[in-house]
Amino acid sequence: MAERAPEEVAPPVADVAPRRPRWALHALVYLLALGGLLAVTDLDSSWTFDDGAYATQVRVLEHHGDWAYPYRWSERDPRSEFAPVPHATLTPTAIYSYTKRPAWILVLQASTRLFGRVVGLYVPSVLGAVAAALVAWALAERLRPGSGALGFWAVALGPLLVHSSAMWAHTCGAALGGVLALVVADRATGRARGWHLPALAATAALLVSFRTEGAIVVLAAAAVLAALALREPTWARRARAALGTAAPLVVVAAATFLATSRWSARLAPGKELPAWDLNPADLTYVQSQWGGAWRTFLDGGGASRSGTVLAALVVLCWVAGAALLARREVPQRVAAAVLGAGVALLALRQYAVARFDLGGALLAAPLLPVALVALLASGRVRRPGRAPSSAPPATSTTSPASVWLGALVALHVLATIATQYPEGGGGDWGGRFLFVVLVPATVLAALFVVPLVADRTGLAARHAAVATLVALVALPTALGWASANDFRGAVGRTADAVEAPKGDTVIQLDRHLARGAWRLLPDVDLLSAEVSSAPRALAMLRPGLDHDVVVVGAGADRVRAPGYERRVVATDRVVFTPA
Repeated sequence: MAERAPEEVAPPVADVAPRRPRWALHALVYLLALGGLLAVTDLDSSWTFDDGAYATQVRVLEHHGDWAYPYRWSERDPRSEFAPVPHATLTPTAIYSYTKRPAWILVLQASTRLFGRVVGLYVPSVLGAVAAALVAWALAERLRPGSGALGFWAVALGPLLVHSSAMWAHTCGAALGGVLALVVADRATGRARGWHLPALAATAALLVSFRTEGAIVVLAAAAVLAALALREPTWARRARAALGTAAPLVVVAAATFLATSRWSARLAPGKELPAWDLNPADLTYVQSQWGGAWRTFLDGGGASRSGTVLAALVVLCWVAGAALLARREVPQRVAAAVLGAGVALLALRQYAVARFDLGGALLAAPLLPVALVALLASGRVRRPGRAPSSAPPATSTTSPASVWLGALVALHVLATIATQYPEGGGGDWGGRFLFVVLVPATVLAALFVVPLVADRTGLAARHAAVATLVALVALPTALGWASANDFRGAVGRTADAVEAPKGDTVIQLDRHLARGAWRLLPDVDLLSAEVSSAPRALAMLRPGLDHDVVVVGAGADRVRAPGYERRVVATDRVVFTPA
């Protein structure tokens, strides 16, 4: 009998089916967290004064169906010297709170109709933060498969979390800038997609419509895409590649910018009459841009000299800690101690020294300077086209996509430094003009620093990711959120004092109050003045006045005006009754 051949047993089949992405669960958790933070926040006042311009414009549209603010005293104050909304477009006949980017105002107005007149003002920023984190997930997966969650939370827990409680379009701008970065990454790796061109056009149009710095990052992306086109083997293919990517970006950005400018001019006709000039005329260009860069990167509003010194010490600690982290011969605990000292000094600055002086990009997002310094110190930088260095493959710092994304970020940062205001971004958290490149910058930083920490400590990558995100992302953001909320509370308390008199006219001695306490307008008859100009404001109001005028703010007890009986309620509150 023939011997039976043994049965061939097929080897077990490995489960090669890809795991379903869990980004939806992460996004839901983040959305619920942002909603919970807003639920315990006083949304009637704002920590950024720009909110007042947006909210007032939305409320004026709702109340009057027109963009013009009905300034009660426009005939007596034709130059709007005492207008309650500073930095508005002031014409001889009306005040326009915010018409520079009318598309964003219409977005806010639509949101208030869907979600309520207060909550709706914040919903676009919340959704923009979630969208930016999701784009970070996609970009991280492009650079290193399996790192989507790391990219998501590195962005989600950063400065965008604080800005989700503001009305301006910076979170949405970050999401749109991330889409540009996705296209650049795909082009750099030869993964062109059919959706790239329409995505580029739509992204460019929305960015320029919502934010002025959107035009800068669009042009930076166009420059990078044009440089990528030069990699094609023939000039004909180079021209086609450039015309298919870079040229449409420039055309759409220019057309959108011109259309927005004309739209704004039609909404607010006449000669603009600014209330005052924040930019001293005697500043040279170099002085102006140096001051702007200092505010953007370091000390935000710069209200406290001691706060500025502490800010410099914080950054110094992070730079030193990053350099130590990149040196393998230095014990890990030494680098961690220096980085931790920076976090401790930041906490001291925000809680005890300069609580309302919100920090710039280097304070709010320490992951970025730490990654940059560690990268330079470890010698893992190469030019496009050169062979990779000896860096471990897990860092992804030498991949083509990473190099070109770094070029995009650098171009935007340099262009911003060259063109921004002398006061930088003003009172913000994290250098808001840089937010349109925050997604690619943060993802690149996280994908470098976390493996570097894990490699030094021997911990699992997941543990290293959590430790790094908490120390260099979550803790600074928590401090920024607390400071922003404290400032919101201070503005709210002042607004409560202004609201007390019903039917009276109020002269507020802090010109910026109405921009933070936007709930006062357009219902309260509010004017803004300085202590020195308040008597002129009272004189302007006096003819035919039949009700009280309340002067509120520091120095109110020093104000005198003929034709009024004066009653001092407190040093910061004086009631003037027509004699």
